[in-house]
This record gives sequence, C-alpha cells and structure tokens, in this order.
Amino acid sequence: MTGTLTHQASVTLLMESRGFAKGGRTAAFAKTWSKLFQAGESFVDVSCTPEAGGAKFEGQVLFTQGEEAAETSLYLLRGSARQPLKLKPDGTFSISVSEPGLHTLELTLSGQQYLIDDLALI
Repeated sequence: MTGTLTHQASVTLLMESRGFAKGGRTAAFAKTWSKLFQAGESFVDVSCTPEAGGAKFEGQVLFTQGEEAAETSLYLLRGSARQPLKLKPDGTFSISVSEPGLHTLELTLSGQQYLIDDLALI
C-alpha cells in the first residue's frame, strides 16, 4: 500500500438480502446472507454461506477512481485477531471460517480506513 492512513471513514450499507440455501444432499436449510456496502467511492459486496464445519465468507471490492487491489489492504477482525485477506486483481476475496460470531472487515483504500462491522459468520 502506498501513502499514509489519514482517518477512519464511514461505510454505508446499501442493500442486504437474507435467505436459505439447501445444505448438501439433505433437506436441511441453513441461513445465508449478502450485503452491499459503499466505502468512499468504491463498493464492497460481501456474502456468507454455510459449509461443513463453519461458513465461507467471500466478496469483491468494486474499485472506482483508479484504485487497484495492489494498493488496497483487507483484514478480517475477530476480537484481537487480525487476519490478512488476499485480494485478487479483480478485487475478489474468500475465506473459510470455523469460529461463529460477529466479525469485522478492515479495508484501506487510498489511505482511508473503513470498518465494516457486525458481519455474522455462522
């Protein structure tokens, strides 16, 4: 990342959908969700889908104004743990999580830090 962190900026939840997805070959259903946030001039699309032993947390940072994945940092926070997430060149990311509860995404774009809170991973 280039530049220095200027301050923590606000994030806006634009859309949220919740639903159910069939689990494997059983008739059991599990909760899923998808959320779209605006962080500055960029957007962050995030979803959570149950999988064996936890959940898959995935999404995409949709860049505007010349920002690139190489100039962006993304971390998954849970308590005092801070796990870096690798952004692919197209802005996509994915991680499997076995620990249920609320998580936070920490995103740094163009020297501004954005916290996306209360992401419930089941």
